[in-house]
Amino acid sequence: MENFREYLKEVLGVSITLIPVNKPETDRLPFYIKESFRFSKAELFNQSVIFAESLPDLAFTSLQYGKMLELVKNINGKEVILVLDQLSSLERKRLIQRRINFIVPGTQLFLPSLLIDLQEKYKPKQEKSGKLLPSAQFIILYRILHGEIMETLPLKALAKKLGYTPMGISKSVENLKKLNLCTTEGTKEKYIRFNKNIQTIWHTAQSFLSSPVLKKIFADELPANNLLLKSNESALPEYTDMAEAGQVYLAMEKGDYYALQKKGRLKNENESEGIYCIEVWKYDPAILANGISKEGNVDPLSLFLSLKETMDERIESAREQIIENYIVKWSGE
Repeated sequence: MENFREYLKEVLGVSITLIPVNKPETDRLPFYIKESFRFSKAELFNQSVIFAESLPDLAFTSLQYGKMLELVKNINGKEVILVLDQLSSLERKRLIQRRINFIVPGTQLFLPSLLIDLQEKYKPKQEKSGKLLPSAQFIILYRILHGEIMETLPLKALAKKLGYTPMGISKSVENLKKLNLCTTEGTKEKYIRFNKNIQTIWHTAQSFLSSPVLKKIFADELPANNLLLKSNESALPEYTDMAEAGQVYLAMEKGDYYALQKKGRLKNENESEGIYCIEVWKYDPAILANGISKEGNVDPLSLFLSLKETMDERIESAREQIIENYIVKWSGE
């Protein structure tokens, strides 16, 4: 990360002396916060502030950042400034909407608590090279939600359990290995291996994970004898305190959708309105949700990812609850 002290000197003309914040000042902070930031303190325009440098490969929502930094402020009694090495335009907009102090060295400085807003040439966030296959994402989510059982199975047996061909699983595992998201063990029979800590698995994979939704269509009637799971806002009530929406959202795997479409079994299918909004997913939502949902919903992590582009504060709050329950507190067993 670029030295933000030099950045402050360059754009504001002030020199600051950074003092690391260590014990006992950090003793009252929750462990997950201490493990997510590097803290330092300084005097800025005659005001005591704390800089919270987000550690590499960790990604949080603006709501999560806001809650964590507010807790640091309440405990230490000082304004807290978030320091990031890069930021997408959507994340930047959300931080500004929430009036969260932040610095992206070389790009932007937004300090509403100090009445400062300076934006230089905006540099879009550069994503890590490499692309995660939908099947590889499926494997990561299955490991987090269903625990280490998948690591006890050779790849051939794992393929059968997850509904993929042995070749498909091998390709997905190689994809994960190239992105340093897993390793394999064994010679005659290969076994997949992940970090034991699911928070680490999740945060390391964050920059590669994407929405499972390929497309959305609307219909007035549902095809008979087809398993569709509730998704989107229709699934949120099971995992959060959000009430169910008026629009009914359902999810199905893309192969099932194209088979129904070919047979003409989706009545009044269109792209704008209907009683049912059907999300066509890149992977089978039923396998991930099996044993997790008790109400016929998609799994919570895919649900979280499917809603990542929303700007609705209610949904963002619900997404925060999902992370709290299924990443921060989830045992995966």
